[in-house]
Amino acid sequence: MYNRIMSIVFLAIGCFALYRYRYKLINLFFKNRFLQKAFVFLVMNIPFVRKAFYAQVLQRM
Repeated sequence: MYNRIMSIVFLAIGCFALYRYRYKLINLFFKNRFLQKAFVFLVMNIPFVRKAFYAQVLQRM
């Protein structure tokens, strides 16, 4: 019982920390050029994202 309560408390603290420092973590993640390229490659494989992106880019030309 005590271990379960402590697990929930630590999980809540961890989620709060991730939420509070989310932008610092994202910036740290995207400093790496390989991770940037991998993220863009994965996101552009999602059809509705790719379609929306291309529509926005080609609209301004």
